[in-house]
Amino acid sequence: MPVYTYERSISYPGGHRNILSAKRGMPTLPITEAESQSEEGAARLFAYLREHDAISIPHTSATGMGTDWRDNDPEVEPLVEIYQGDRTSAEYEGAPRAATREKPIGQQGGFQPAGFVWNAWAKGYKLGVQAASDHISTHISYAATIAEDFTTQGLLDAMKKRHSYAATDNIILQKNKEIAWSSPIWVTVE
Repeated sequence: MPVYTYERSISYPGGHRNILSAKRGMPTLPITEAESQSEEGAARLFAYLREHDAISIPHTSATGMGTDWRDNDPEVEPLVEIYQGDRTSAEYEGAPRAATREKPIGQQGGFQPAGFVWNAWAKGYKLGVQAASDHISTHISYAATIAEDFTTQGLLDAMKKRHSYAATDNIILQKNKEIAWSSPIWVTVE
C-alpha cells in the first residue's frame, strides 16, 4: 500500500524524520531558523502531525543527522528506524553493525552516541522499531507492519499502534499456520 511521505531534515540534535501520511497533498512543514539552531524543539512538528493525522519516524538517530532524544510524543512518533542498510545500527553503542567510541568511523554520517535508541528507551519513550534501506542499500534491511485493514490508512493505523518490526534478513511471517511470506527465518504470530 502506498503511503505519502517526505523527509524533514534537521542536523543533530533536531534530527532527520520521515513524515508519513495516508492523504496525498499534505503540505510540508518549513524548518525555522530556531529549529536549525537547536533553539526550538519538535513541539511545532508534533502539533502539525496531529493536525494532519500523520506520523514521524526519526532515523539515523545516532549520527549527525540524528537526535539526542530531547523530544518525544508517542501519539505521533510511535516508531524509530533502528537500523539503516545504507549506514548502520542505531540500537546501542557496540551493537552488531553499530559504531563505538573506539571505532566511530563505522558510523556513516557522524557519531552521536546520545542518539542511540536505547537512550530513548531509558528515558521511558515508547517506540516501536523498523528498518530501512535509504539511498543505495538493497535486500539487507526491512520494515514490516502488520495491519488488519489493507488500506493506506490501515497501514498508518497499525504503525501508530507499533505493530511493526525491523529485520536484517528475509523472514517468514506465519499467522494461524498460514505462510504470509517465504524465506529462511520463521516468525510465528499468535
